[in-house]
Amino acid sequence: MQSRGLAKSPAGLCAVRSCLLLLFIHMSSPADARRARGGRTQRVQPQQEQQAPAYRERAEGPESFPLDFTAVESNMDNFMVQIKNLAQSLYPCSAQKLEQDMKLHLLKNVSATCNDGSPAGFYIKESKGSRRWLMFLEGGWYCFNKQTCDSRHETMRSLMSSTKWPQTRRGTGILSPQPEENPYWWNA
Repeated sequence: MQSRGLAKSPAGLCAVRSCLLLLFIHMSSPADARRARGGRTQRVQPQQEQQAPAYRERAEGPESFPLDFTAVESNMDNFMVQIKNLAQSLYPCSAQKLEQDMKLHLLKNVSATCNDGSPAGFYIKESKGSRRWLMFLEGGWYCFNKQTCDSRHETMRSLMSSTKWPQTRRGTGILSPQPEENPYWWNA
């Protein structure tokens, strides 16, 4: 009973009229008009509308393609084999002949040296066009006095000098250029 009284009140009639007016405006707007950023309405050419696939309407996020599995439901194993073969054939396209090895860079600052006085250094793999680079710093502790330096020299000879470091080094683990071993940073 109260709802009928609300519809007959001046406020209720005004609300109903406003809703009907908004509905009328919405229904009378052209179907091929789109809103652009900033709230302006743009007319879309019918030719352009036909060419743009539905999956291109997403503005952000990774590119995706709708898949219809109804045709392959009976033979899903064969379909998955074909998908795997396709992914493996596309792998060389994504790798773009990336440099596999990290290059040695020796520091020119004479205050940063190894125990024998040879220059300190690091390995880096730069990816052109990417903000992700991999850097490898050779570890090996340090010494505080002659006794700890002598002990280090006896137990870790390869870490006392950079003279025998190779010019390039193949990374492993998180430094690996192989996506199977390093799924997140292989192309850095």
